[in-house]
Amino acid sequence: MGRIANHDHSLRRRQAKPPVLLLSGLFLLILLAVVGRAEVIDRIAITVGSRAITESDILREIRLAAFFNQAEADFSPQAKKQAAGRLVERALIEMEMESGQYAFPDASAATPALAALKKEQFPNEAAWLGALSKYRIGEGDVRRHLLEQLAIESFIDERFGPAVQVSDDDMREYYTRSFVPAWDNGKKGAAPPFEDVRGQI
Repeated sequence: MGRIANHDHSLRRRQAKPPVLLLSGLFLLILLAVVGRAEVIDRIAITVGSRAITESDILREIRLAAFFNQAEADFSPQAKKQAAGRLVERALIEMEMESGQYAFPDASAATPALAALKKEQFPNEAAWLGALSKYRIGEGDVRRHLLEQLAIESFIDERFGPAVQVSDDDMREYYTRSFVPAWDNGKKGAAPPFEDVRGQI
């Protein structure tokens, strides 16, 4: 009898242990919930064609602009609209580059511009790293921004010729036909007036 009782007690203890598969399943569900929540936090702010511009893209654009201007980052609604406008403009140009099969510069093309930026504005590596930390950006963000600027300048030079002078009528036409529709697609309210974004066109 004692042997049978011990056997039953041992069996009940084994059955009381939660199965490993059940614990793994619960962990997976929790992980998926966390990941899903992270995707919602960085939600899409604007779509330009098949391209998505997220809220973190807009915040990064604000930080980069402040970094290059050595100014305080402005996260006001108006500043966010202006940053979004710049991102939309670049997305439209990049889409035009792709449709026209213009070659995008190699990543190494930004190296001289990055070196020049460090030399001209930062006396040493500590100052450079301090500025990156202050604006909460990385060197990769700066390099990518410089590369995008080089690509756009190269595209404009190749398509229109260097030092092209764009007329006021051309800018207004671009604003009406491209900028405003792209802004409206983002469903972020009325597009800013032409005069407010004139310098970005």
